[in-house]
Amino acid sequence: MQVILLLIIIILTVLLFVTIYSLNQLSNKMKRITSRYNKLLRGRGELSFEELLGELSEDVDVAFEKVEELEHLSRRLEDNLDKSTNGFTKDFNTSINEVSNDISSRISSLDARYKNELDEIKERLDKSFDSLNKAQEDFENEIGKDTDKRLKNMNEQLAFAVQKVVLHKYDAFENQTGKLSFTMVLLDRFNNGIMLTSINARESSYNYTKHIQNGRSDIEMSRDEQIALDKALNNK
Repeated sequence: MQVILLLIIIILTVLLFVTIYSLNQLSNKMKRITSRYNKLLRGRGELSFEELLGELSEDVDVAFEKVEELEHLSRRLEDNLDKSTNGFTKDFNTSINEVSNDISSRISSLDARYKNELDEIKERLDKSFDSLNKAQEDFENEIGKDTDKRLKNMNEQLAFAVQKVVLHKYDAFENQTGKLSFTMVLLDRFNNGIMLTSINARESSYNYTKHIQNGRSDIEMSRDEQIALDKALNNK
Protein backbone atom coordinates (compact mmCIF):
# COMPACT_ATOMS: atom_id res chain seq x y z
CA MET A 1 0.00 0.00 0.00
CA GLN A 2 2.84 2.42 0.69
CA VAL A 3 4.26 1.80 -2.80
CA ILE A 4 0.87 2.58 -4.42
CA LEU A 5 0.55 5.77 -2.39
CA LEU A 6 4.06 6.87 -3.41
CA LEU A 7 3.29 6.12 -7.08
CA ILE A 8 0.10 8.21 -6.94
CA ILE A 9 2.00 11.14 -5.44
CA ILE A 10 4.61 10.92 -8.21
CA ILE A 11 1.87 10.88 -10.91
CA LEU A 12 0.19 13.92 -9.36
CA THR A 13 3.52 15.76 -9.31
CA VAL A 14 4.15 14.96 -12.99
CA LEU A 15 0.64 16.13 -13.94
CA LEU A 16 1.20 19.33 -12.01
CA PHE A 17 4.41 20.03 -13.92
CA VAL A 18 2.66 19.20 -17.25
CA THR A 19 -0.17 21.61 -16.43
CA ILE A 20 2.29 24.36 -15.50
CA TYR A 21 4.21 23.71 -18.72
CA SER A 22 1.01 23.84 -20.84
CA LEU A 23 -0.10 27.07 -19.20
CA ASN A 24 3.36 28.52 -19.82
CA GLN A 25 3.16 27.53 -23.49
CA LEU A 26 -0.30 29.04 -23.76
CA SER A 27 0.95 32.25 -22.16
CA ASN A 28 3.84 32.46 -24.66
CA LYS A 29 1.48 31.87 -27.53
CA MET A 30 -0.85 34.58 -26.28
CA LYS A 31 2.11 36.90 -26.13
CA ARG A 32 3.00 36.12 -29.73
CA ILE A 33 -0.59 36.65 -30.84
CA THR A 34 -0.72 39.94 -28.98
CA SER A 35 2.46 41.01 -30.72
CA ARG A 36 1.08 40.13 -34.14
CA TYR A 37 -2.16 41.86 -33.32
CA ASN A 38 -0.27 45.01 -32.41
CA LYS A 39 1.59 44.87 -35.69
CA LEU A 40 -1.69 44.44 -37.52
CA LEU A 41 -3.13 47.52 -35.93
CA ARG A 42 -0.05 49.44 -36.89
CA GLY A 43 -0.35 48.28 -40.49
CA ARG A 44 2.87 46.28 -40.40
CA GLY A 45 1.42 42.82 -40.84
CA GLU A 46 -0.68 41.11 -43.46
CA LEU A 47 -2.80 39.00 -41.03
CA SER A 48 -6.54 39.84 -41.18
CA PHE A 49 -8.52 40.45 -38.06
CA GLU A 50 -10.87 37.52 -38.78
CA GLU A 51 -7.95 35.11 -39.15
CA LEU A 52 -6.50 36.41 -35.92
CA LEU A 53 -9.76 35.84 -34.07
CA GLY A 54 -10.20 32.38 -35.59
CA GLU A 55 -6.70 31.32 -34.67
CA LEU A 56 -7.07 32.74 -31.17
CA SER A 57 -10.44 31.03 -30.73
CA GLU A 58 -9.02 27.65 -31.75
CA ASP A 59 -6.10 28.04 -29.32
CA VAL A 60 -8.44 29.01 -26.52
CA ASP A 61 -10.70 26.03 -27.22
CA VAL A 62 -7.74 23.69 -27.24
CA ALA A 63 -6.49 25.20 -23.99
CA PHE A 64 -9.90 24.81 -22.33
CA GLU A 65 -10.12 21.20 -23.51
CA LYS A 66 -6.70 20.46 -22.04
CA VAL A 67 -7.65 22.16 -18.81
CA GLU A 68 -10.87 20.11 -18.62
CA GLU A 69 -8.95 16.92 -19.34
CA LEU A 70 -6.46 17.80 -16.63
CA GLU A 71 -9.26 18.59 -14.17
CA HIS A 72 -11.02 15.31 -14.98
CA LEU A 73 -7.77 13.36 -14.58
CA SER A 74 -7.04 15.22 -11.36
CA ARG A 75 -10.47 14.31 -9.97
CA ARG A 76 -9.98 10.67 -10.91
CA LEU A 77 -6.58 10.64 -9.26
CA GLU A 78 -8.01 12.28 -6.13
CA ASP A 79 -10.81 9.69 -5.99
CA ASN A 80 -8.35 6.84 -6.45
CA LEU A 81 -6.08 8.39 -3.86
CA ASP A 82 -8.96 8.74 -1.39
CA LYS A 83 -10.03 5.15 -1.98
CA SER A 84 -6.47 3.88 -1.70
CA THR A 85 -5.85 5.97 1.39
CA ASN A 86 -9.10 4.85 3.01
CA GLY A 87 -8.37 1.23 2.15
CA PHE A 88 -4.81 1.53 3.38
CA THR A 89 -5.95 3.23 6.58
CA LYS A 90 -8.59 0.59 7.15
CA ASP A 91 -6.17 -2.26 6.47
CA PHE A 92 -3.51 -0.58 8.59
CA ASN A 93 -5.91 -0.09 11.52
CA THR A 94 -7.08 -3.68 11.17
CA SER A 95 -3.49 -4.92 11.17
CA ILE A 96 -2.67 -2.75 14.19
CA ASN A 97 -5.69 -4.11 16.05
CA GLU A 98 -4.77 -7.69 15.18
CA VAL A 99 -1.17 -7.18 16.29
CA SER A 100 -2.33 -5.47 19.49
CA ASN A 101 -4.76 -8.27 20.26
CA ASP A 102 -2.08 -10.87 19.54
CA ILE A 103 0.41 -9.09 21.80
CA SER A 104 -2.19 -8.78 24.57
CA SER A 105 -3.03 -12.47 24.22
CA ARG A 106 0.65 -13.43 24.35
CA ILE A 107 1.25 -11.21 27.38
CA SER A 108 -1.75 -12.74 29.17
CA SER A 109 -0.50 -16.21 28.32
CA LEU A 110 2.99 -15.38 29.59
CA ASP A 111 1.56 -13.84 32.78
CA ALA A 112 -0.49 -16.96 33.45
CA ARG A 113 2.47 -19.24 32.65
CA TYR A 114 4.94 -17.34 34.83
CA LYS A 115 2.36 -17.03 37.59
CA ASN A 116 1.91 -20.80 37.61
CA GLU A 117 5.67 -21.33 37.59
CA LEU A 118 6.14 -18.83 40.42
CA ASP A 119 3.40 -20.54 42.42
CA GLU A 120 5.13 -23.90 41.90
CA ILE A 121 8.50 -22.44 42.93
CA LYS A 122 6.92 -20.86 46.01
CA GLU A 123 5.28 -24.16 46.93
CA ARG A 124 8.60 -26.00 46.53
CA LEU A 125 10.39 -23.39 48.63
CA ASP A 126 7.74 -23.67 51.34
CA LYS A 127 8.15 -27.44 51.39
CA SER A 128 11.94 -27.08 51.49
CA PHE A 129 11.73 -24.60 54.38
CA ASP A 130 9.35 -26.91 56.23
CA SER A 131 11.73 -29.81 55.72
CA LEU A 132 14.66 -27.71 56.89
CA ASN A 133 12.76 -26.52 59.96
CA LYS A 134 11.76 -30.08 60.81
CA ALA A 135 15.33 -31.28 60.29
CA GLN A 136 16.60 -28.46 62.49
CA GLU A 137 14.07 -29.30 65.21
CA ASP A 138 15.00 -32.99 65.03
CA PHE A 139 18.68 -32.10 65.17
CA GLU A 140 18.16 -29.77 68.13
CA ASN A 141 16.10 -32.40 69.92
CA GLU A 142 18.72 -35.05 69.24
CA ILE A 143 21.51 -32.72 70.35
CA GLY A 144 19.49 -31.78 73.44
CA LYS A 145 18.91 -35.41 74.34
CA ASP A 146 22.54 -36.30 73.75
CA THR A 147 23.69 -33.28 75.76
CA ASP A 148 21.39 -34.11 78.64
CA LYS A 149 22.63 -37.69 78.58
CA ARG A 150 26.26 -36.60 78.55
CA LEU A 151 25.67 -34.09 81.35
CA LYS A 152 23.92 -36.74 83.40
CA ASN A 153 26.83 -39.14 82.89
CA MET A 154 29.32 -36.42 83.79
CA ASN A 155 27.38 -35.53 86.91
CA GLU A 156 27.22 -39.17 87.88
CA GLN A 157 30.94 -39.54 87.32
CA LEU A 158 31.79 -36.28 89.06
CA ALA A 159 29.69 -37.29 92.02
CA PHE A 160 32.51 -39.64 93.02
CA ALA A 161 35.23 -37.07 92.37
CA VAL A 162 36.71 -34.86 95.09
CA GLN A 163 34.41 -31.88 95.42
CA LYS A 164 34.96 -30.74 99.00
CA VAL A 165 38.44 -29.81 100.18
CA VAL A 166 39.21 -28.30 103.60
CA LEU A 167 42.59 -27.55 105.17
CA HIS A 168 42.49 -26.80 108.89
CA LYS A 169 45.77 -25.63 110.53
CA TYR A 170 46.31 -25.47 114.27
CA ASP A 171 48.77 -25.84 117.18
CA ALA A 172 48.65 -29.41 118.40
CA PHE A 173 50.39 -28.62 121.74
CA GLU A 174 49.97 -25.78 124.21
CA ASN A 175 53.56 -24.56 124.12
CA GLN A 176 53.61 -24.37 120.28
CA THR A 177 53.04 -21.45 117.94
CA GLY A 178 52.91 -21.02 114.16
CA LYS A 179 50.16 -23.62 113.56
CA LEU A 180 52.52 -26.20 112.10
CA SER A 181 50.01 -29.05 112.50
CA PHE A 182 47.07 -29.48 110.05
CA THR A 183 44.15 -31.70 109.05
CA MET A 184 43.00 -31.98 105.41
CA VAL A 185 39.60 -33.45 104.50
CA LEU A 186 38.83 -34.61 100.89
CA LEU A 187 35.17 -35.62 100.23
CA ASP A 188 32.98 -36.37 97.22
CA ARG A 189 29.32 -35.40 96.74
CA PHE A 190 28.18 -38.22 99.01
CA ASN A 191 30.56 -37.12 101.80
CA ASN A 192 32.84 -40.06 101.25
CA GLY A 193 36.62 -39.60 101.27
CA ILE A 194 39.70 -39.42 103.42
CA MET A 195 41.15 -37.29 106.20
CA LEU A 196 44.91 -36.53 106.43
CA THR A 197 46.32 -35.32 109.73
CA SER A 198 49.89 -34.17 110.41
CA ILE A 199 51.01 -33.56 114.01
CA ASN A 200 54.27 -31.62 114.30
CA ALA A 201 56.20 -31.62 117.63
CA ARG A 202 59.55 -30.04 118.41
CA GLU A 203 61.53 -33.23 117.90
CA SER A 204 59.18 -35.39 115.82
CA SER A 205 56.25 -35.41 113.35
CA TYR A 206 53.32 -37.88 113.04
CA ASN A 207 50.97 -38.45 110.07
CA TYR A 208 47.56 -40.14 110.24
CA THR A 209 44.83 -41.03 107.73
CA LYS A 210 41.22 -41.80 108.41
CA HIS A 211 38.52 -43.10 106.10
CA ILE A 212 35.32 -41.00 105.95
CA GLN A 213 32.06 -42.76 105.03
CA ASN A 214 28.82 -40.77 104.78
CA GLY A 215 30.40 -37.91 106.73
CA ARG A 216 31.63 -40.09 109.62
CA SER A 217 34.95 -41.65 110.59
CA ASP A 218 35.26 -45.23 111.73
CA ILE A 219 38.06 -44.10 114.07
CA GLU A 220 37.75 -41.64 116.93
CA MET A 221 38.74 -38.10 115.88
CA SER A 222 40.44 -35.30 117.80
CA ARG A 223 38.77 -31.95 118.39
CA ASP A 224 40.64 -30.25 115.47
CA GLU A 225 39.87 -33.17 113.14
CA GLN A 226 36.16 -32.82 113.93
CA ILE A 227 36.39 -29.11 113.22
CA ALA A 228 37.98 -29.84 109.81
CA LEU A 229 35.31 -32.46 108.98
CA ASP A 230 32.47 -30.12 109.97
CA LYS A 231 33.91 -27.44 107.67
CA ALA A 232 34.06 -29.94 104.81
CA LEU A 233 30.48 -31.13 105.38
CA ASN A 234 29.22 -27.54 105.39
CA ASN A 235 31.16 -26.70 102.20
CA LYS A 236 28.43 -27.11 99.55
